[in-house]
Parts: sequence; C-alpha cells; structure tokens
Amino acid sequence: MPSSTLLPRSDDPETFLDISLPPGCDLIVRSVGGPDRKADPVQIINAAVQSITKTNEDLADIPVLVHPFPMQGAGWTTSCYVRLDPLFKPKSLTGTDAEPRCDLLQMWRDALRTFNTDWEVSWAPTVRGTDKRMWIRFPEVRDDQENVITKITAHLEKFKSPVCSSFAMKTGASGVILSLACHKHVEDIMKLGRVEIPGMPHPLTPQRGHQIEIKNAFKLAIMGLTDNIDGVEAILERWLAETFIVDGESTLAGVRSSPDASEALIFHMTTWEAATRVLSSTTAELFTQTFGCKYPSLVTPQSVYAINHKGLWRNKTIHETFVKGSESMTENFKALQQQINMLKTETRQGMQAMQLEMSTISSNLASITTVVSTLKSSVDNAQLALLAQSTEIGLSWNLAEVQTARLMLRSQLVMTNDPKERADAEGVIGMLDE
Repeated sequence: MPSSTLLPRSDDPETFLDISLPPGCDLIVRSVGGPDRKADPVQIINAAVQSITKTNEDLADIPVLVHPFPMQGAGWTTSCYVRLDPLFKPKSLTGTDAEPRCDLLQMWRDALRTFNTDWEVSWAPTVRGTDKRMWIRFPEVRDDQENVITKITAHLEKFKSPVCSSFAMKTGASGVILSLACHKHVEDIMKLGRVEIPGMPHPLTPQRGHQIEIKNAFKLAIMGLTDNIDGVEAILERWLAETFIVDGESTLAGVRSSPDASEALIFHMTTWEAATRVLSSTTAELFTQTFGCKYPSLVTPQSVYAINHKGLWRNKTIHETFVKGSESMTENFKALQQQINMLKTETRQGMQAMQLEMSTISSNLASITTVVSTLKSSVDNAQLALLAQSTEIGLSWNLAEVQTARLMLRSQLVMTNDPKERADAEGVIGMLDE
C-alpha cells in the first residue's frame, strides 16, 4: 500500500503491517451514554460487543477492540472507536489478503446500529481524537466569548441538550464551538436556523463543523468545485468512469455531493486496489494535465479521511467572503430592526395606555370636583337656612317679651287708680302696639 494514499496513524503506537487494518478502517460510535456525564462509552460498547457475540456466531469469530475517544482539554465525550483486533488474520477465512477486510468491520457496524438505534455508528472521519460531527459553531461570537459560551451552554442544558466541551476560536475563523453529547441534538439545532439565547442582543446562526461524513470505507473526493464552474461534476464523473477501467468495466462505484461540502465531489471505487490507483502520483499528474489549465481551483483526488484531517477546503474569493459577510450583516440588521420595531410598538402601546389612564384620572377628578361643588352648595344653603331659622327664633323671642310686657302693663293699668300712672301705662302700651 503506498504510504502517500492515507495519513499515517501517528496517534497509535502500533504498526499496521496487516493489510486488513489500514488507517481509516475504524468505526466511530457516537451518542453513547446519552446525557449521562458519568457513562463510560468504552465500557458500554464492550458490553454490547459481548452481548452480540453471544447471539451472532459470525461476529463471534471476528474479534474487535474498543478504544476511547482521546479528549483534548477539559470536558467529556459520548464517542469511542471500534476496530478489528490487529492479531486477527482474516486471510485465514478468505484465502486472500489483496483487499482490506472492511466488509468484516462493516458487519460490526450494522450489528451495533441494530443493537441500539440511539447510537450513530459510522466510519471514522479522520484520525482519532478529531471529530466535528458533534460540533455546533456560532461564528458571529467575537467578543466576550467565554461569557457567551456559558450562556449558550446554560440555554442548551435547559432544553436537555448537554454540552460535552467548548472552546473559542482565537485565530483564523472567529466564533465559539460547542461539542454536544447527542448527534440528534445537533440536527435539531441546525433545523432551527436561528437560536435565541437569553442575554444576547440578537439570535445566533449555528453552523456545522467542517467535515465530510464517510458513508463507504475509503471514500474519496475531488475538492475545489465552485459556483462559477457549471457542469464540472458531470465532467469529473465521466472522467473517473472512463479512466479507471479493469477488464473493460469501470471501477467507479458511486458519486454523490454533500450539502455541507458543496466544494467537494465525493465518490468511491469498487475495490481498494482501484482506490489506490486514483490516489497514485501518476493519477495526480494526469489530473493536473487534464484539468489544471481550465479548472485551476480543482484539487487532485484525495481520501476523505485525509481531507478531514488536513482541511483541503476551497479557498473562498474575496467577493464570496464579502457576500457572505454582507448577508450575515443583513440578517443581523433585520433582527435589530425587528427588535426596534417591537420596542416602538411596545412604547406606542405604553403611551396609549398611559393616555387612557390620564383620561380616566381627569374624568374622575372632574367628577370629584362636581361632587365637591355640589356639597359646598348644599353646605352654604344649610348655613343660610340655619341663619334664617336663628333669626326667626330671635324675632319670635322678642315678640314674646313685648307681648309679656304689654300684658303686665295692662294688668298694672287695671289695678291702679292714679291718673298719672294710668296715662304713663297707656302711653307705653301704645308704643308697644305701634
């Protein structure tokens, strides 16, 4: 096997001399243990392997090893790796070692998927300890990143989406990245499109980790496709089908595109031997001669395993960068304008409510003023009535005194014979009668 075809397994001290165990021929099992931080993915998968071997005689003869997912920094993980035991010699079963025995590991992949449908069992995308499948990235977050990570983590934890680890992008692409415990939670968040985080001035736009998922073992890809190249996918597919032929038959097994990697044409061959031909230096020279002048952005075929590790992504033009930046700013401005409009509406409603309250208060004050005025008028009338009544009583009292005095004078007039006294009494009585 040419050493340039795949990355060396520098993260594993073992030497891979057996063709049944080339780099990239590993399974990764994700979402093991769910939200339980104390769960051990290796222990759980080992228990599943033991359970499967008790009921499946074919897999009982194909030993596998479970390896932990190496963590970089603080945090926890719900992933681990499954690989064929390096002491296992599959050629004793088949009589040939011309091809890596990915089919044996694929049997284990299917069995583990059936054993627990909550797990995601796939081919390892790149070297151990590197997996962006569980990532959620928020590129807009450039300031106060640690504080924002705390807010996002608390928000996701509230909705039962545990965060295993997180970190801020200090150089290059800006933003913060959170690694979730469950792949289904990643899908749910991506479907939202925009995420409302309490304490943030505007919604955040989530993005996936830049990684191509491997559907078939030893997936290959041609990178560098751009929106400006029309029909190049069909041209490349025809070139692959017509160039790599064995015994009159094309060894191209299938071609697909990925919505998460629009710059890649992803394909796989019928055999590993055919794949090594595609990855050879001879093919690289032929590819450059055929497409180098007309399509300079295209990159020679690489294994997806290597692409995910080395990051052979298309370099974006300044125009595309500005367009995406402008679109992001436009979305942010729209969100800000919506918040301003909501604030205006709330303010207008508040003013209308205040005006209504002021009008009610004014009406109540007018009613109170009318009542007070009526009460004052009633009090004034009562005072006048009391005054008139008092005057009337005084006059009646005076009249009674006059009548009493007249009566006494009449009695005196009757009882006296003195002419002078009688004259005086009659004079006084006359004055009282006037």
